[in-house]
Amino acid sequence: MILNTQSRKLQVVLTTAATSANMSVLVDYTDTSGDSPVDDMQLSSTNGTTAVDICFAPANGVKRDINGVQIHNQDTASKIVRVSLVDNGTAFRLISATLQVGDTLGYTDATGWYVQDTSGNRRTNITAASNITLTDALKNNLNNGTAEATVTAVHYGDGLNMTAVLTLVNTPLTVGVSENLGVGALLYTLPDGACMIRDSYMSVGISGVTITNDTPDVGLGTVIASGAVATLDGTATFENIITGQTAADTNGTATVKGSGPTAGAPLEITTAGAHTIYFNAADGWGANTDAAGLLNGTVVISYVRQAA
Repeated sequence: MILNTQSRKLQVVLTTAATSANMSVLVDYTDTSGDSPVDDMQLSSTNGTTAVDICFAPANGVKRDINGVQIHNQDTASKIVRVSLVDNGTAFRLISATLQVGDTLGYTDATGWYVQDTSGNRRTNITAASNITLTDALKNNLNNGTAEATVTAVHYGDGLNMTAVLTLVNTPLTVGVSENLGVGALLYTLPDGACMIRDSYMSVGISGVTITNDTPDVGLGTVIASGAVATLDGTATFENIITGQTAADTNGTATVKGSGPTAGAPLEITTAGAHTIYFNAADGWGANTDAAGLLNGTVVISYVRQAA
């Protein structure tokens, strides 16, 4: 892996607090500026559910090659550890692994990510391209979903653990006119097969309508909102990815929310289940002169492709 801008760093977080001890972390790297490589390492520890920088961003003009990562579970209980690339404040999941007592989550350029037990046996080995650059090679074309026409998708991951970063530019949304109405816009369709949505983020504003002070209930769901409703909570699948949030207005102000699926656990989607992801809204809409609205912003979906 390569960190090559001042806005990129690596972070680690646990899904639960440590039982008796946090995990120890070592990151081995080489900084290169011109023709002068310098080897160094950063030592740190996890801090429960608080994210910790395990490899800081490099200085201006410096390319930081990540040679290896080791995260050792010295706790008395198994824990789930997650490593993310943070780019300009937005976290992109690289790996999520359950570490038994004494396990080590490791990474090398040659082998990618793996989990090693106390006997030195590797339980998993996720192959990664050597010398990954965080601008290009982590972008992945394997097991990607499909974005709609006005949505641009960039995918990060290893083909199994994926993060889709969706950029919405004037995505059409048909709103209500002097009525209670649930509406939605299709943003993305997950790849075929069994999938699991781990977490998500949205920063999306509604604009383009004549009544700019409506405050609709907005969220993400696997089924498009519909019916004479003023909120999304009457149908679980209208908001089963991100629960409904009250928008500040319909004048372009973004509604920002990041969370795991609404039920608090990963959202399992079977092979036959709905693979669609909608931005949904419901309101007692004002007297818009037409029903044409626009969506602009960003949506991030982290998911696992479990089986074909």
